[in-house]
Amino acid sequence: MPSQNENVGNQTPAASKPSDQAMPAKKKTILIVDDDPIILDLMEVILKKAGFQTVLARSGRSGIQKLNEDARIDMALVDIEMPEINGIQLVKMIRNQPALDKIPIMMVTGKSTKEDVVLSFKAGAQDYIVKPVAKAVMLQKICAQLKMDTHDLAPGAMD
Repeated sequence: MPSQNENVGNQTPAASKPSDQAMPAKKKTILIVDDDPIILDLMEVILKKAGFQTVLARSGRSGIQKLNEDARIDMALVDIEMPEINGIQLVKMIRNQPALDKIPIMMVTGKSTKEDVVLSFKAGAQDYIVKPVAKAVMLQKICAQLKMDTHDLAPGAMD
């Protein structure tokens, strides 16, 4: 019989687990879907500095796959211009899946025509922002979609 200090079956004893009581609310996880690796890296840095977790996808196909595989994702930021499956097609695919249809989607794109904005909203996006994005504006919009206060972001995130 193992002593009280030994692990049984690789289980961590409750006393050595990080305290869940001291942890703030669960970090929100945001999927970023963009075929440009520079944009992916930049947005990941901004979101992580603000206290979000990120999941990255370099195509619409990868984006829908990650949404189907990762239940932690709370929101998606989607570019319009991507090969194979563009952002508007991706939004339609997301909205056609009952398990995913409530996830907030914000288009983050270089396209600024009225037609692109209208098509994005008709497809099911909740918000739209044009690149290059102002960090504070993007974070404000993300907080609004996730029903968060900007004061819940990491210190200095809005600077």
